[in-house]
Amino acid sequence: MPSDTPIPDAQNREDLLRFIRAWTHRYGIAQRWRRARLTGTVLLSLAGPVVVLAAPDSGPLLGAFAALWTVLARTALGDLEQGNRRRGAGLQEAFDTRLFGLTWNAPLAGRPPAPEDVDDDADGVDDALLRNWYPAAAGELVRPLDVLLCQRSSVVWGRRTHTTYAALMLALTTMWWIVGVTIGLLDGLGLDDYLVGLFLPSLPAFLDAAELWRAHREQARTKGLVEQDIDEIFAGACADGRVPELARCREFQDRIYLTRRSGPQVPRHFYRFRRDRDEAAMQRGASDIAGGVPVDLRRSDA
Repeated sequence: MPSDTPIPDAQNREDLLRFIRAWTHRYGIAQRWRRARLTGTVLLSLAGPVVVLAAPDSGPLLGAFAALWTVLARTALGDLEQGNRRRGAGLQEAFDTRLFGLTWNAPLAGRPPAPEDVDDDADGVDDALLRNWYPAAAGELVRPLDVLLCQRSSVVWGRRTHTTYAALMLALTTMWWIVGVTIGLLDGLGLDDYLVGLFLPSLPAFLDAAELWRAHREQARTKGLVEQDIDEIFAGACADGRVPELARCREFQDRIYLTRRSGPQVPRHFYRFRRDRDEAAMQRGASDIAGGVPVDLRRSDA
């Protein structure tokens, strides 16, 4: 992308939109594998109380099956989810580096996605909600402040979403544990019967929920640290006109890529539920920050 092309104008070019469509496809596959894990886990958790109440002698068999499912879900299904998430992160990195004019970090991200693979993944994906990915206010700032504003918007959106989803997971897990204990008490179960008939079948669900809670909380924390560092740069720019080298953007991009590659995703329905609210917050926040930047650091054609 030519350095004088405003990011809001360049981001909707067809050659860049295909990367967004492609990573949407790959992240979607990763989430389907996550849903497969979740479906089996939830079914086992729901089966526990039914088995205990209807056929108490089947508790040990259900517990053994729960142990086998835990191994399968955390190996084969987990690897399939992670592999597609890595491919999605690579496609998103390709979009960002081309849009921002950054060099590709091969030691970190490996080879760039092949054009043929990008086209295959992008084929048939609707991009109606994928345009204008970064805030319009980025077009008001000189480089590299425009890139930094986009990177900040990305991590702030993620921090807010992951924080909310982590809180939701904690609340749901606590409620389900309370339900299990209540059923055990009402049915007069001893500790052994409770552990085998109720807790063990629910163990995969508790493990997944605890893992998701920690992962989303850590993802929010990591993105918050990137947000703080970028805010310091903008504070310096507003105070005395200091502008960093573009290499700083490459450093932030490395950190962002690592969160995308290894961190968890929020479910698509949760993303869509919050999308309008988060979109409005992103645009307002970016506009406020851009409005505080000195005039000599703003584009003359903005």
